[in-house]
Amino acid sequence: MIRRSDAEYNRIGRWSSGVVSQSPVGGLRMEQARIAERSARVILATTKLVASISIILLPCYSAQSQYNDPHELTSRGIISEDARKTYRQVVEPCYHGVPGKSVHGPEVLDCLRLQVRREGETLDAVYRARISYLASSPDQASRLRAAQKAWLQFRDENCEFIRSVAPRRSADESFYDCVLKTTIDRRVELRRSVGD
Repeated sequence: MIRRSDAEYNRIGRWSSGVVSQSPVGGLRMEQARIAERSARVILATTKLVASISIILLPCYSAQSQYNDPHELTSRGIISEDARKTYRQVVEPCYHGVPGKSVHGPEVLDCLRLQVRREGETLDAVYRARISYLASSPDQASRLRAAQKAWLQFRDENCEFIRSVAPRRSADESFYDCVLKTTIDRRVELRRSVGD
């Protein structure tokens, strides 16, 4: 057993008696802590960069926003706004449909699962309709198939990541909420982008 200083424990985000095991599991935990710390630094640096860019660009867009709603300026903005509204309509009953109940209870999780299944079925229908619409253009249909496959992989990996960083008691809820939001975004995007 090796005794560690409080400062070193604070650096890896743990406080304990100061004793660290030299077992392989202890080494694995230290490595995981170092990886988590590096990830947190990258996220913080990215956040600072985005905030800096936002501050720089804010004066450029503020003059335009006096005349137009920013979402009206681009088709991506319209898609984003539609997806946000749809998500809110779909998810709200899960959190507000059961007065007096905990928002992290099994009822919420069951509701999110149900909404994920429904939205997945709706997305599948929209996707099939868009593939059918593109039947006369095999190259575009092929690209849509490849994009959909890549999107599914992204959604699954991203939402598993969200589950892994969420507090244990809300990990499944965070996962299903991520899948729901991402699926709605994709459905709205496909509906608005292809065939409209």
